[in-house]
Amino acid sequence: MRPRRAPHEHSIDPVPSHQGVLNAIRDQDPARAEFAMHDLLSKARSTNVVSHQ
Repeated sequence: MRPRRAPHEHSIDPVPSHQGVLNAIRDQDPARAEFAMHDLLSKARSTNVVSHQ
């Protein structure tokens, strides 16, 4: 098993990723918000920030 890295140690900048979710919520676009959340989770899983259960 690979050691887990702290979120700040991976190369993905989390602010733009979260910004997409926030922008969609601000614009009251639920479909875009859901897509952005799924994209954010996918990026987190690929960097092993979120557990693969």
